Amino acid sequence: MNNSLIISHQSALLVHRAVGARMLEPLSSQESIPVGQHTCRVTDFLDSGNISSLLECGPLHLLALSQNSAHSIKGCTIHKATGRLPKGSFQSLGSHVLVSSPALVLLQMCQSSLRSFDLAMPWATSLFEDFGDFGMLVALAELCGELCGYYSLAPDGKGSLGRHRPFATKQEIQRYLSEVVRAKGLKLSRRALAMAPSLSASPRETAVFLVMTAPWPIGYGFEAPSMNEPILLKGQSNESDEDCSTIRFSDYIWTSKTLRNGRRRRCVTLEYDSDEFHTASAGLTDRQLNDQAERRDAIEAAGNGYLRLTTDHTRDFEKFEHKMRQLARLLRVDLPQRSSDEKRIAMDFQRALFDSTRFRSVGNLALPPSPGFG
Repeated sequence: MNNSLIISHQSALLVHRAVGARMLEPLSSQESIPVGQHTCRVTDFLDSGNISSLLECGPLHLLALSQNSAHSIKGCTIHKATGRLPKGSFQSLGSHVLVSSPALVLLQMCQSSLRSFDLAMPWATSLFEDFGDFGMLVALAELCGELCGYYSLAPDGKGSLGRHRPFATKQEIQRYLSEVVRAKGLKLSRRALAMAPSLSASPRETAVFLVMTAPWPIGYGFEAPSMNEPILLKGQSNESDEDCSTIRFSDYIWTSKTLRNGRRRRCVTLEYDSDEFHTASAGLTDRQLNDQAERRDAIEAAGNGYLRLTTDHTRDFEKFEHKMRQLARLLRVDLPQRSSDEKRIAMDFQRALFDSTRFRSVGNLALPPSPGFG
């Protein structure tokens, strides 16, 4: 691997997004690479795996694993690695081109300056300006939601969305970070990952998750729900081929539990039915709309608390607030009233996360079936 080109930081994120959008060949895992090996000249690899297209998006970020390879290259930003990187740090793009793994991408983004987020997450600057360090943590949690979700920002620079299987699971990233020793940005990476959802099906689902779980009064302080988990109704089994077509998935689910006061909370589900994917105007047939109603009835009949959230709720603070207070009653959580200043901050936070101009969908990219997209 002495002659490997190692793409890192936001350039590596672009590669993963391109693979997710089927613009490049799938990545394969690689063993860890010790410090002391070096990268070759960029010009040797410009035609490998469409790497040249990345240069059009700005400086190409590369990782140098030795001091000797950290020389200046026009059009590139060279980052120096220190210490031994754990197994799973890189994936292969072929032709001696390596790419930082999703877990290492997260760590590298947490090590970067605010300016480096412009390409990877263009909305991060406004979040930081409005909410300081907490805003940056939220932006990083959104990035984790993308890495561990069924979608990604397409590498077209227009905010388009691609749909695909997760780049990594939260457990895989947690395992990787646990093996990293004394790295800059490590604590921030762990905090962002802990705050992020797993298996989110859309940026709006991620945004709703972050608003619901953000600490009060900026958010609602609810415990983190599971996302896009199957709901097995009475008599069903996820091992049965016959049942697979009728298994219900919940966008957000809080399992039943015994509370501190001894009272029992039943299982609660919240469904986000966006205008884009869950209405007749989105192209759903009468049968599909009826199937959605049957799904809701089946979930409620199983004894679960059920609430429905729509795009209209995310456009109106008061409507969203009313829905969250309904959810709080099902979760047996007491929500106090916000002061005028607290309400203003909460409204600004929701407006920032629910801003629909940040993303636009490009539809399903011939993916295998997966849990319902929000």
